[in-house]
Amino acid sequence: MAAPTLAAFLVSVDCPVRTQDSSVALMYNRVGAADGATTEIAAFENHLTHLSTNNYEVLPLAQIVAALQVGATVPGRAAAITFDGRHISIYREVWPRLRALGFAFTVFRHH
Repeated sequence: MAAPTLAAFLVSVDCPVRTQDSSVALMYNRVGAADGATTEIAAFENHLTHLSTNNYEVLPLAQIVAALQVGATVPGRAAAITFDGRHISIYREVWPRLRALGFAFTVFRHH
């Protein structure tokens, strides 16, 4: 069975009435075509296309969390993009694509 697409996933989490007290977070590890990549480049690009063509406002995770902690509203289609670890694919594959779209992202650094 094929994995659901990002569009199918996001449609399933979209509520008919957004209270603006929640957000979507997309979490990645490695992006690329090399062995060990958890997300292929084409799939990642499809995710970005879906976000940009469906009016998601991609914000830094810290900004979303800070707003939610004080009870402020977040945009109805707010999304955060995060990466687990400091893999070189973030610099080579991810950063140029996100920069071109003006999308913020968060990298979690492990010791």
